[in-house]
Amino acid sequence: MSRSKKLQSKRKKAQERNQRQAEHRRNRPHTCGDCRACCCVFPLPGKPAHHWCKHSTPGGCGCYNDRPTVCSEYRCQYLSDNKCPPKWRPDRSGVVISLRGRFRNYPVFVLSQVWKGAIANTEIGKEILATFRANNAIFFYATDDGGVGACYSHTGLVLDDSGKDELNAYILGDTERCAAEQAKETFEFYGAGVPSMAG
Repeated sequence: MSRSKKLQSKRKKAQERNQRQAEHRRNRPHTCGDCRACCCVFPLPGKPAHHWCKHSTPGGCGCYNDRPTVCSEYRCQYLSDNKCPPKWRPDRSGVVISLRGRFRNYPVFVLSQVWKGAIANTEIGKEILATFRANNAIFFYATDDGGVGACYSHTGLVLDDSGKDELNAYILGDTERCAAEQAKETFEFYGAGVPSMAG
């Protein structure tokens, strides 16, 4: 394939992606508003977790139209779920909710903390945790000691040891897939002197 055809193909994919994103934005029940938690919380190539992406500005993403796939394909559960009340917005609650796929037909979520203690030590964080524990979902969440908590008992799904191994393999495979996709990005996310986000 010639260079010009490769560029045309790349532009076409970008246009299709932006059209899908625009349709998604039109139909979602919430908007980002001033929230930029996803620009800080997640680790990206060259950018540690809980450090701002160098392209994040008070008005939003500074390279939105050219943002990489890892950003354009990310789905914040708050934006797309009309069951999430406004107080659950990540910059207000301190919790970013991400759908990470399905395991045995149950949704798998990750609850990431914007600041330490957001899940265990705030009323909203406790409410989010209790809501997820009461519903049919598998979810993982950050603990204040730097570990990861997991909950799947309330799905009605009872896992024996082999089932737990299967779930762990699913999560590991998903994590490796995400890391591989990020590694393909030739994009500079982090610059010296970018402050961390603190609660």
